[in-house]
Amino acid sequence: MEAWQNLIRVLTHEIMNSIAPISSLAATINSDLKSKIKNKGSVEQEDLQDYQMGISTIEKRSEGLINFVSDFRSLAHIPNPKFTAINIEELFDRLEILFQNQCEEKAIKISKEILPKDLLLFADCALIEQVLINLTQNAIHAMEETEKKEINLRAYIDDNGKIILEVADTGKGIEEEALNKIFIPFFTTKQKGSGIGLSLSKQIMRRHKGNLQVKSSVGVGTVFKLIFNA
Repeated sequence: MEAWQNLIRVLTHEIMNSIAPISSLAATINSDLKSKIKNKGSVEQEDLQDYQMGISTIEKRSEGLINFVSDFRSLAHIPNPKFTAINIEELFDRLEILFQNQCEEKAIKISKEILPKDLLLFADCALIEQVLINLTQNAIHAMEETEKKEINLRAYIDDNGKIILEVADTGKGIEEEALNKIFIPFFTTKQKGSGIGLSLSKQIMRRHKGNLQVKSSVGVGTVFKLIFNA
């Protein structure tokens, strides 16, 4: 119930934040045009440019709102996993290649650890790769202001026979208050974040009858753990 209340609060806040300026700007343009029509005055070139800019702003903000709602809809329409055997070493290699340029630019070191080396995972490759991409991208963002920049990709079988995939970073860590909210849709600690990635990742893991957990220490780093039931 608390999660739903938080979700509704975030949704209404974000939607109202978008609608209020759109409504205000549209009303201003409409009022100005009405005045011009009533007085049958000519429209100056400068006024036309202002109207064009105003309408363009409404269009862009409306597109942003549509994308926001589309992201919300995507949470309810995650496809059913298509299970295949995944070679985790190859999966990690693809991930490393994908982020190679970004990591080189930011002087981030990626290390991989797989035990046993030929470990296989039975899951949807595309969906799990998307989860790992989200987590790796978050890890890169988390290390923007830290001196030590390392990402560790780890895969192993725990004592209960479950396959575990880990994405660990040496970033700034997550505050305890935020840690309880990071899987709530649209909650984000990033200025330009959508707050959809972790929620989506959590749903993907649930579709796999697994789980996504996180441990973090401020100033030390964060570890996300993908847990697959045996």
